[in-house]
Amino acid sequence: MVQPARSAVSVSTLVVAALLVASLIVPAQTFANDNCDVSVDLDGGQSLALLAFALDYSGAGGTFFGDSTDPGIGPSWGSEELVCTAASGEIFTAIDDGASTLSVFMADQTAPIVGPAPLFTCAFTLAGGFPCPDADAFTVTAHQFPADPFEFPFDVAVPAATVSVAPRASVCGDGFTEGAEQCDDGNTDAGDCCSPTCTLDAASAPCDDGDVCTTSESCDGAGACVATAELQCDDGTPCTWDRCDPVAGCLSTEEPRPRCLHFSRSKVDIRNDPTKDRKDRFQLTAKRLSGDPGDPTTSTSYAVCVYDEIAGTPSLVDRIEIPTPGAWAPAGSGFDYDDKTGAVDGIQLVRVRRTHGRTRFAVKMDAGGLNATLPTPFSDERLLAQDGNVVVQLEDSAGQCWSQDYDEHPGKVSHRPDRFRGKHR
Repeated sequence: MVQPARSAVSVSTLVVAALLVASLIVPAQTFANDNCDVSVDLDGGQSLALLAFALDYSGAGGTFFGDSTDPGIGPSWGSEELVCTAASGEIFTAIDDGASTLSVFMADQTAPIVGPAPLFTCAFTLAGGFPCPDADAFTVTAHQFPADPFEFPFDVAVPAATVSVAPRASVCGDGFTEGAEQCDDGNTDAGDCCSPTCTLDAASAPCDDGDVCTTSESCDGAGACVATAELQCDDGTPCTWDRCDPVAGCLSTEEPRPRCLHFSRSKVDIRNDPTKDRKDRFQLTAKRLSGDPGDPTTSTSYAVCVYDEIAGTPSLVDRIEIPTPGAWAPAGSGFDYDDKTGAVDGIQLVRVRRTHGRTRFAVKMDAGGLNATLPTPFSDERLLAQDGNVVVQLEDSAGQCWSQDYDEHPGKVSHRPDRFRGKHR
């Protein structure tokens, strides 16, 4: 071939390098011993800045290990996870089309690649067991990047190269369970149920699964770290969404809780009169709620939470806590809270009624007066912003919650400077 001058290909090298750089990630997996190393060396007497060629393995009886089903350009190239190592200092991309072709691109970042020199080694998994195939089962051919996404801006000749094949050596920490290894999780760390010498930690040995939301972890004797408990993240404050993040731990934010049951039918009427406190009101009627309302005369407390959205982001604007046992008493098929003074958050009346045994119930609440907790007016025209939804949730101390979104549909929501009303059927 005609070797181009270094200056003529340096720009192209950088262009292609920017397009084709791929991260070589060795997945932490467990494999059988039927694996071979396939190595390619550049023959002597060659000096090449760029290499682009294919390795045909149609007669080898296996495939290169990795996830390489998407040969598209861009980020998908970087997601190819073939188990390969390349010569130091070289940009290296290898894509296996899963159908007998391994496409390879290499470029040296500082100087041409001068042969004889090792290029790369990739793990080859046999389909039918040992022995490893002969080297002549692998043939270097012209480059065949699957669904070739662009035209190379230069000519790249097929290099003269030598292929060699050998059983993979047992190396603890390489992600392959081979030889006398009992396990290999891709590292030599202690405390992860596969020891630094690739033997299994005993059952019940302590471990860390890397998730701060799990507790009481121990090894199962087969290489897995198993948790038997979860971190509890209840901050004890109604109207907060409490959850655990695997990295950050417990989080509590004043926003609607997800995955609540819905009110089947409901009405809400909120009034905050700046001149006459006696006209202030918070009224909620919710029917056909699924679940068990509990027993507020002994153990169950409730809270009503109102979240107002601005630019689609909800924030808590009202919280009414209905205590237990307080002024509760059994009544008919449920319970009544009756306090004409409205001493607690202005709550004067609450009715909880079971409608079908313990599977459905209804709630009616009336609060008002000087002690009523009410939203601060959003503007001179509207009590609530409702830039998206107003969300009303009822939750109890047993962890249950029920929710309804009130969006701005004609006839279902009305606004005044001192009043918001919504209904859902």
